[in-house]
Amino acid sequence: MGIFELTYLSDELLVKAYLGIPSAIRVQRDDILTLLIQRYGHRPDLSVEVVEGAEDEEKDRVPVNDSLPGLVYCRGGINRVGMAKIPWINDFMARGYAVIAPWYRGTYGNPGRDQFGGADCNDVLEAYRLLQSMPFVQANAISALGFSRGSINATKLTIAARDVHHLILWGGVADLAWTYEERIELRRMLKRVVGGSPTKVPDAYQQRSPARLAQDIPCPVLIVHGTADVQVPFRHAILMSESLRAHGKPFTVHAYEGYGHHLPPDVHQAVIDRMLEHVAHGNPTSLPH
Repeated sequence: MGIFELTYLSDELLVKAYLGIPSAIRVQRDDILTLLIQRYGHRPDLSVEVVEGAEDEEKDRVPVNDSLPGLVYCRGGINRVGMAKIPWINDFMARGYAVIAPWYRGTYGNPGRDQFGGADCNDVLEAYRLLQSMPFVQANAISALGFSRGSINATKLTIAARDVHHLILWGGVADLAWTYEERIELRRMLKRVVGGSPTKVPDAYQQRSPARLAQDIPCPVLIVHGTADVQVPFRHAILMSESLRAHGKPFTVHAYEGYGHHLPPDVHQAVIDRMLEHVAHGNPTSLPH
């Protein structure tokens, strides 16, 4: 398996992302750089660096007609807090997924500003299109995973792209105004990046609340949430479920009784197995009334 750190273009801004390629496909750094050049042209500011693996792989390339499912992993947090997790990317790769995890604009001093589900959503859409363009990825089998605040970006990706295979909301924020009320320590940051409080700019919070966007989600939804989550309380999962049901959208809930925002390693692995098995083979069903 190989993980790369790449720099790509979104709204003419340089944005970084992790790209994970399973070991079934032998890909070198220059192969990824060639794909970037094909998409954006020759630019000195495009870059690809090896994070781990890749250069030592000796396996043969998989033919294009045996391409892999993909996953856009939308991280939580903001800037250096809640960065995309390398172990998570390895977990998804180990299960046969090609993964792209955009950092969002403005992270680690890169150009632009993360607006917590504003213009940074363009970074996610472009990462999705970039992953679709890769010859070893099955373009119609790419799902979006939003963890915590990443649920906002992942939800808006499905609405913008219209062809995402499945939306996964893991410990996801459903109503950003609720988060403003629940997380006192985040209020100053939210006022800064969103433009004010929910009272001052209610539309901005509505536009960043997946439950308020449910009517526009075009794909099946899987909600993964611990019932003892104190960072994003389980009521967000309930609200999201109720909103999807009200709009006749297919969804499934995997609730984990007594678990919080982050899971013990063994539970975490079991959750990923169940989640990806469902995405690949499950039939989404709504919860009973």
